[in-house]
Amino acid sequence: MLLRGVQIEGETGLVGANIGGSLECDGSSFTLAGEKALNADRLQVQGSGSLSGVKVEGEARFLGAKLGGDFTCIHGRFSNGALSALSADMLTTSGSVSLMHATVIGEVRFVGARLDGNFVFDYGEFINDQGRAVNLDGVRIDGAMSWRKVKKVLGLVDLAAASAAELVDDVSDWPSRKGDLILTRFHYEAMTGGSVDGAERLRWLALQDPGRFGDNFWPQPYEHCAKVLPEMGHREAAREILIEKERLQREAQRKKAQGVLARVWRSFREEIYRATVRYSYAPLRTLWLIGAIILAGWAVFDQASEADAILPNNAFVLRAPEWVLCGMPAFSRIFLPSQQKIVSGCARSGEEPARLFRASTGGAQLSKVQPGRLLH
Repeated sequence: MLLRGVQIEGETGLVGANIGGSLECDGSSFTLAGEKALNADRLQVQGSGSLSGVKVEGEARFLGAKLGGDFTCIHGRFSNGALSALSADMLTTSGSVSLMHATVIGEVRFVGARLDGNFVFDYGEFINDQGRAVNLDGVRIDGAMSWRKVKKVLGLVDLAAASAAELVDDVSDWPSRKGDLILTRFHYEAMTGGSVDGAERLRWLALQDPGRFGDNFWPQPYEHCAKVLPEMGHREAAREILIEKERLQREAQRKKAQGVLARVWRSFREEIYRATVRYSYAPLRTLWLIGAIILAGWAVFDQASEADAILPNNAFVLRAPEWVLCGMPAFSRIFLPSQQKIVSGCARSGEEPARLFRASTGGAQLSKVQPGRLLH
């Protein structure tokens, strides 16, 4: 069916039409501002549908349409204010959908659509500042979703529950305003052509604002991104994303804690957990902590030893003549019942008993005695 280069004012109705070949509307103009300028609900086309270079003032509708080939809107211009400008909910196509170089003022809707091929947004402009600029809620793309070199996007891009075999994108081309991107339950099997750097992907994920929609946090986009990256060989990037996910999720949970003290305690505990083992995603960091504890212990005991502050605490040693005599001045004399004789002390002026005890032959031998054996 050929509608090339036509100019139509008022509604063009193709509701329920069945076209055996292709639908070609290249370069045509359809005008009915604020209404259905091109109404092709439940349209069935055996071949492809082409709206390349088309100009639509009003809504272009393809709800429930079925195409046997590609649906092409290259260089098309669709304008309907803050309303839906291009609506194709539940559309099914055996080919691809291309909005390359298209300009859409209003909402692009492909809710629940099924594509056997790719979905291309490259070099397009999508503007709907008061609502959703692109709504792909629940769309299934068996090929790639390409979002590269997008010239302008102003409004919300909704990919909730969408799926694609590949995501081909430039992180810098997504909406620049925080809260203008929804990725919850968005599934993709690989990321090709774009950045796989952890910091870059975190900036992409941070464009979401669950609070705008009454939620605290959406963990699934982080978990899914971290699942795909290792399969592509980027384990370190995946770990960065999981660490940030834990931080944000715990922060959201902490805000719900009852009482100031509970929130402060939880914040302190989780900061320790983050600083030490990165929420268990970096367990080998504990080796540094263990090493620091061992080094600190060695320093403390070394200083104690130098100050003769380490003394025997075993009863056998404390009653031994070698210890007793080390604590008595050299000029003093004492009777030892165990030896049935009078002996002189060993300590000279200013000499510490512990150091004298360790230096003596008897003290060295007693220091090797195991406490458990002393009971027998």
